[in-house]
Amino acid sequence: MPTARAALAVGVISGILYAVGGVNQRGFNSLNTVEAYDPSTDSWTTKASMPTARGDLGIGIADGKLYALGGQKNGARLAAVEAYDPATNSWSTKRSMPTPRVGVAVGVMDGRIFALGGYACCKSTHKFDAYDPATDTWTTKPSMPTNGEYMAVGVIKAGTRAVLYVAGGLDGPDYLKTLKAFNPR
Repeated sequence: MPTARAALAVGVISGILYAVGGVNQRGFNSLNTVEAYDPSTDSWTTKASMPTARGDLGIGIADGKLYALGGQKNGARLAAVEAYDPATNSWSTKRSMPTPRVGVAVGVMDGRIFALGGYACCKSTHKFDAYDPATDTWTTKPSMPTNGEYMAVGVIKAGTRAVLYVAGGLDGPDYLKTLKAFNPR
């Protein structure tokens, strides 16, 4: 990868891996760097910079666009949402998340982007929100039963039924071994 960094996020669109944001000085010096890796040519390309430099962000892919959610910029929590369109190599600003969060878990199902948990204000949160890119609107969902940040998300679809799974993470100093399942339709 051309730029050394941690706390970045990645997403894949049409077989290209996009490495987005991150930090390069122990949580500070947030980056707006975007680099794309093409495995067919084993090469990296620098793309348009993200409008808001940040690390510890979440990424969701919907309708061929990459959505960057939340994160932190030099220690400050963000609610910013920005969309990258690889067809035009450009970013656009979208409606911000209802709550600024670091380490938000992101999953995409049925064209909607789900933001779960994260570190908000002064502690891990159980917030659960859904973003609809078609209308640029957020909907608050029933909260998760427990708090969590830096969780992993996977969507499993079987026929017409899809379930959003949230695994592990942190709640303050405690590491989690939980697995939560949501059908947020």
